[in-house]
Amino acid sequence: MRRSVSRGMGSLRGAIGTPDQVADLIERYETSGVDQVIFVSQAGANRHDHICESLELFATDVLPRFAERAPEREREKGERLASAVEQALARRAPPRTVDPDYVVKADREPAPAQAGAVVHAAGRDGAHQRRASARALAARAGETAFARLVRGRSDEQLHRLFDRGPGLAVIFKGMERAFVPERARGFEGEIQYELRGRNGARSWTVRIGDGRAVVRGGAAAEPAVILRSNIPDFVRLAAREAFAPKLVIEGALVIEGDFALAARLPEMFGAELPT
Repeated sequence: MRRSVSRGMGSLRGAIGTPDQVADLIERYETSGVDQVIFVSQAGANRHDHICESLELFATDVLPRFAERAPEREREKGERLASAVEQALARRAPPRTVDPDYVVKADREPAPAQAGAVVHAAGRDGAHQRRASARALAARAGETAFARLVRGRSDEQLHRLFDRGPGLAVIFKGMERAFVPERARGFEGEIQYELRGRNGARSWTVRIGDGRAVVRGGAAAEPAVILRSNIPDFVRLAAREAFAPKLVIEGALVIEGDFALAARLPEMFGAELPT
């Protein structure tokens, strides 16, 4: 919001300009019926202090113009949508009644419970849980070591480490081992990664089927989703040192195909689910 920037798209432009220009843009959206707008400031090469300055300027010079009339507009919207909301709620199935005798068991849930840090040493079940816990701890230790290897390294350093040699193959083999079949939710098919190195792009295909993931080099025949990025950004994603939504916003990660499937890939390959 510090300077005015024009764009060659007729009357459409981003919310870039002086407070008056930004307020004018929002008012035109408001007039057309839009009641929620999301601004992206922390993208591209914007500096942190410039982002904070823009947010403060918006809060002091733009937001008050709309905050005063927000309650009245919300009341009008509620009245306008009341009938539609009532009809929509009437179409919903009634809530289900919980069976008071139901007992949660790992082998009866949509996703079996993962072994935790507590181990019950009772016969065969105790031994199985000890082995499962050991595998989980070993996997976590491996992820931590990999994250330490990647953290703080420049693109040039990651290119040197992973453009050649077994580095990428090790990452993809780790994905094979980390795959959680239950989290695929019935999906079977191919996922293709196109990774740009200094000497061109290389393709890798992850085939999911029969309860497992299998990786091979080369392009997929019919990929459900294709993910394109450079090798350093892919390595940071694998190490949980970068996040896909931010890379997409910055144009560093391009997704083609099934976006819903792409959004589920982290949990399919072992990312911890929110509790």
